[in-house]
Amino acid sequence: MNAFKAWYRQPLSETTIKKYKWFYVFAIYTGVAAICVVNMLTRGLDIDSYYIITQGEEITRLNNVPRINTVTFLDNYKIIVQQWLYCLLMYKTKLYAGNTGLIIFGLMQQLYLFGLIQHILSKRYDDKIITYGLTALICISIKDYFCTLRAENITLILLLLQCNSLDNYIRTKKQKYLYQLPIWTLLEINLHASMWIFHFCIILAYIVPNIFKHNIDHYIKMNKHVITSLSLMGASLFINPYGIDCVTYVFKSLHVFNYIDIKEQQNTEYATFLGITLLVTILLTLTFYNLKILKSSTFYLSIGFAFLATTSYHSTMFILIAQTYLICDLCAYIKTKNIQKICHCMKNDICLLAIALNILAISVTGIIYVNYIHKFDKIEALDQIIEYVKENNPDGHILNMMDAGSYLEYNDVKNILMDTRPELMSEKINEQYNMILDIYVLSTHYMMSEHKDYYGNYLNKYDIQYILDYASTPAYAGLSGYLSGCDNYQVVMIVDNYILYERIDKINTK
Repeated sequence: MNAFKAWYRQPLSETTIKKYKWFYVFAIYTGVAAICVVNMLTRGLDIDSYYIITQGEEITRLNNVPRINTVTFLDNYKIIVQQWLYCLLMYKTKLYAGNTGLIIFGLMQQLYLFGLIQHILSKRYDDKIITYGLTALICISIKDYFCTLRAENITLILLLLQCNSLDNYIRTKKQKYLYQLPIWTLLEINLHASMWIFHFCIILAYIVPNIFKHNIDHYIKMNKHVITSLSLMGASLFINPYGIDCVTYVFKSLHVFNYIDIKEQQNTEYATFLGITLLVTILLTLTFYNLKILKSSTFYLSIGFAFLATTSYHSTMFILIAQTYLICDLCAYIKTKNIQKICHCMKNDICLLAIALNILAISVTGIIYVNYIHKFDKIEALDQIIEYVKENNPDGHILNMMDAGSYLEYNDVKNILMDTRPELMSEKINEQYNMILDIYVLSTHYMMSEHKDYYGNYLNKYDIQYILDYASTPAYAGLSGYLSGCDNYQVVMIVDNYILYERIDKINTK
């Protein structure tokens, strides 16, 4: 007993850490895994994941990528599945391993990203307790994108792998690292095509310092190998089932968001957790720059991604990359100052605390898993509406709001207006008709007099049998007002905040 007390009170030594390295790594990864799993389970399957899985099923059925949108009630609309390979992976995971498989699939991405960030930090500072702790802080600060099944983690992994390749090239001057770059863009264009452009933005952050001769200490100088690598990166973008259409997808989509308000495309709200994270990142960038801690590439990476994050909520995901390299440079600075390692300030009781926390994390995760896994891919309120539609008129055209579309699609309800990809309604992609203008008008509170018959004409033209909307704050505000005084549709269900209208006779548009 006395020997245990003596050990308990001793400082945590580097010898102990090296001897029980496996335990500390296991404890850290267990804790991170528990946080990720609990986050995914309690949030439920991401709304975009429903169409991702369904699209993967269609790719399997066709044994090819789809060219025509078979979900909408409008015929012959072309489609580009810019996450086609990720869709296939998600569907196969769901097919063979169910909801548990999806959780593991997401967890593998999250833990790999966590380990990759820690690996990058450890190159600058070898204290594992510090680097693992800082990695955890980085991931928690961006948890809304870190704990997700969407393809964001794939993009963040590929971007960090690219940064790591560039760092290795600068450090060793070996050209093989430059020729890794086309591999990352090839994977990106097939897994999450709309993000390909950010790989070239990162290249700029490494090239610009040499162009402007600004704070030159970590940069890439243009030479034949760099130019060849850039050329191969560009060429790799065309190695996908849709060719140039997959490359131009991001530009064809931009104008859609002028008509439809989507949270992730709106300006970042600073009075939110992500908004505060962005402000802290900007403050750290300016502070570290003033203290001359930052490498030149880090400065441009941080400034570039911070500016990007101010333009839209979705772009805050890139703050993870900025924070990784801000902290990386801070670690290098700490090392030069020979600051005492944090392990010297801790005692062996941290080992017992780690065991206790891991037991608690595993127990809580197990309880939440049992209670949530069966409803991980369920939206119970919409299930009731789907059951009604399938029983009464499964082939009826449904005018739905965007957030419900992917779940309808996932549950084999066809002939809907759209899933959560509004850009597919643009004539620049579907090459048929700019349906986004219809949605804009249906959502508008006020209709000009020359459009007073628009609602009735629209519903009649597309033979709309059902209208699904929010009950309290309708997505189709103008249409909701029209329906309140219309005898041709009746409310058949109100479940939670969803309201379902059903057509009872033909509309008189005269």
